[in-house]
Formats: sequence, structure tokens, C-alpha cells
Amino acid sequence: MDYKFIQYQTSADGITTITLNRPPVNAFNAQMRSDLIRALQSFDIARDERIAILTGAGKYFSAGEDLHNVPLNGNDMRDDMAIAAYAAETLEQYHTIIRAILSICKPIVAVVNGMAAGAGLSIALACDYRYASTPNSFVTAFESMGLICDSGMMSTLPRLEDKTTLLEHSEILDELMRSLAKISPLAYSFSKQMRNSALFRELNEHVFPWEIRAQTECLQSEYFKQKAKEFLTKEKSKGGA
Repeated sequence: MDYKFIQYQTSADGITTITLNRPPVNAFNAQMRSDLIRALQSFDIARDERIAILTGAGKYFSAGEDLHNVPLNGNDMRDDMAIAAYAAETLEQYHTIIRAILSICKPIVAVVNGMAAGAGLSIALACDYRYASTPNSFVTAFESMGLICDSGMMSTLPRLEDKTTLLEHSEILDELMRSLAKISPLAYSFSKQMRNSALFRELNEHVFPWEIRAQTECLQSEYFKQKAKEFLTKEKSKGGA
């Protein structure tokens, strides 16, 4: 299967590595979100793929949503209509990603090889385990832009147990992979279903619908629009897109 912004590789022993690959910071756009959804679906149905590692190419896991995607053209009424459509479509894709990670009955390990910000952090939080390169790898990034935490973070962050480890020693990750390989796939499947069942209902029935309503209003606010324009102007001055 071809992907534009995802690298997908499976080793002989059934470990699949899904790499976010949209330089320079692996920020998401619609195509990258779609690629990740298809990659997770492929991993889900592949009988010979037992464990997935989700990571990022280069020095970033993912900087989250690319602010260049937000429709800001200077006409408030037209912008607000476009933003409402953008928010619904974008969050539906992120929600599909989070649902997939939580419902796929195989281990998914986030190897956070640099900053995971915004929706990138939300995706890492939904994984079964997280391995981070530094203590400062995790950045919410929402509040400084006048946005709410989305993609399930309101529910996944408070439920975190001690399943996040610093990658100071690669053998720690190797030991986890060996341990997971010894677990009965059927037993792990049942355990993951039970572990995530209440969270899954909470997200689908309450959190995800609320996120779309609340984030739409935040994106339409003058506070966000001003912050976004300042950020994009700064990026352009540095030679960004």
C-alpha cells in the first residue's frame, strides 16, 4: 500500500514500524491523517503483524496539526463557515485515529523520538506504551493558541499509568518488545478490550462530540485568529511555507 507521509515496514518477526514522515516536524495535514488511518487499518487486519511501533522521522515525533491548514483569509464570515467545516472534518479524522489505536487488539508502542505536541501528543497518549527521548518531549501546545486539548487528550491524559519511559537505554524498549512477543495475542486482545472499554464509550458518547463544538468556537475566536496569524508570520519570516 502506498503512503505519501507514512513509512510502513514490517520485520520478519512481525514487528511493524509506522513512521510519521512529513518534514521538517511531521505536522499533520489531511493526507497525512488519511495515511495514518489506512496504516492502522492495515496493521489491524494483518495476521502476521503482531506489534506496532509508532514513531516519527527525523528529530520530531509530530508537532501536531499544521496551522497552515486552517482557512484564514481575512473575511470573518466566510472564514467562520470554512473553519466550522474544517474543524468537523479534521477532528473526525483524528477521532478515527484515536479509536483505531484504542480498539486494535494488538500492542501499539509510541516511540517519541523528539517533540510530540498538540494532536501528536494526543496520538502518543492513546498508545499502549510510550517511550520518550527526553523529559521535555511532551508539549500540549493548545492553550497558548487559545484552543482546547482535543483528540481525546482530556480523557487519555488523566488515565495514564506508569507506561511512559525515557529512552535512556535502548535495551528497555527491547525488553518490552520481547515481553510483548511472549504474551498470548488472544489474551492481550481481551485485556486491551476491557482496559479501554469505558474510555472508548466516554470518548464516543461525550468527549468527541464536545470537542467538535468547543474547538470550532475556539478556532473562530479572535484570540486564536490573531495567535495563528502571528505564528504563521513568524514562520514565514524564518523561511517556512
